[in-house]
Amino acid sequence: MAATTSCVSHGAARLWAASGGFVRATPSLSPLAPVPRRTFLAHASPSMWAHSPSVVSSASTSLKAGLSMALASRLASTFKPPLSSLPVRCLSTEVTEPSPPAAATTHAPHSITYINEHPFLALPSHEDPSVVTLFRIHANKPISHLLTAIQEEDPTTTSLHIQEDMSKESPRWARSTMARDVLDVALSRGLLVLNVNGENVKLSVTPFAERVAPINQRINATKAELAPLSAKKLKLDRTAHRRGVVTNWIGLAALCAQWGIMARLTWWEYSWDVMEPISYILSVGTAIIAYSFYIVTHREYSYENIHEVTMTSAQAKLYRRHKFDIDGYARLTRQLDALEKKKDAVAISYGLNPSDV
Repeated sequence: MAATTSCVSHGAARLWAASGGFVRATPSLSPLAPVPRRTFLAHASPSMWAHSPSVVSSASTSLKAGLSMALASRLASTFKPPLSSLPVRCLSTEVTEPSPPAAATTHAPHSITYINEHPFLALPSHEDPSVVTLFRIHANKPISHLLTAIQEEDPTTTSLHIQEDMSKESPRWARSTMARDVLDVALSRGLLVLNVNGENVKLSVTPFAERVAPINQRINATKAELAPLSAKKLKLDRTAHRRGVVTNWIGLAALCAQWGIMARLTWWEYSWDVMEPISYILSVGTAIIAYSFYIVTHREYSYENIHEVTMTSAQAKLYRRHKFDIDGYARLTRQLDALEKKKDAVAISYGLNPSDV
């Protein structure tokens, strides 16, 4: 503020000197007050504008600079926030260790392994024996497709064939043999031999327990999810069955009541001449009801079908009332059945009885 005041005073002095004392000083001028241009113009002599334009311009520039500095200083002191209100950003010095990478799936060399239920032949690479090369075994293609892929991967392989065991007298598999048949024999015997350039290489096969382990996990998870739904469905089905039985007994009671009323009216109240037309109308009415049952349910009119339709209708009402997810139950049941069939197929490929595993 002292520098600003001296700057303003210096400009005023220069104007006073140039105008010959005709400029009236304004001692009470505040740094934030507007410049009194009317006072300046009223007391400035015409000779000042004509003979001293450079001096006036220089003084005006000095006044503007002084007022700008004063205004900036006043705004800075007015709107400067306190230190307590400034946001504080805390930088943590804790070092976060990077998470270890996920362990890669390893496949033993010289083995037949399965990835997503697809068979692969794992062989060490000819360039780096520590690296395993996987060859897809297409069950619906001949083994010549697999042997050709191996020879293309390793140009140093000149002779290659598959045989049953390690002996020299072991028969070879023809290159036109379907890979499915070779796999069935390998799985049932637990090994397969690959002859590479005259040397026998024993190929191990994934054990049955290891093969069905993920399938068993999915089966157990599906059963755990299906168990509460099965228990609830069983309870609702029993209630629906009881309602169907009650409906059957009500139908029997209605037929017995009809027989008793007809007998009473025929022998005690009226005669057969009166009741014969009524009996005919009841018979025709029963036929109409039977045909209507067929039109509505698309089933033959029989006591078994009547009971089944009655029980099914009661089931649907109970499912809606208790908000039972019948679609989810059906989906889980189909999923469990598919997993069981897949496990049975794997057991058969290993030469095992599905009922024993």
